[in-house]
Amino acid sequence: MAQTVGKINGDNFLVYVNSLPGDPGGAGLGDYVAHSIDATISVSQETPDATTKDSNQWVEHIRGNKSWEVSGSGLLAFDADMGAVELIDLLMGGGAVYIRFSNNTTDDIAWEGSVSVTSTSINAPQNSATGFDFSFVGNGALTKIAIT
Repeated sequence: MAQTVGKINGDNFLVYVNSLPGDPGGAGLGDYVAHSIDATISVSQETPDATTKDSNQWVEHIRGNKSWEVSGSGLLAFDADMGAVELIDLLMGGGAVYIRFSNNTTDDIAWEGSVSVTSTSINAPQNSATGFDFSFVGNGALTKIAIT
């Protein structure tokens, strides 16, 4: 049963990068994206058209491929363990990265999987904090785990 009851404060959810697959105890969480402002996980499914002349002019579809992605933003800090600089390095390296979207609370759930870093940008507005945006796209299945 979930530890957290009721509405959940968004401050508790973080994106952990280079976590270890299937390690719900948290020892292999990796580094969370530091100084994050927001994070979003999106899961979708394609619906290929299956309309025929027998459909009586109503569109029909079948269930197609599923996909998922994670995106977010934060404030730039060069001394962060996992921030914009490290995300750009991961993107330039081109390899797959394992991430977890989690509040890291025992008995709650989290989602994890292999991703590619698809974009990282740094924005420096006048008289405001320097920020960054990031996005990952899933490679294969998104897995729901129970945190122990």
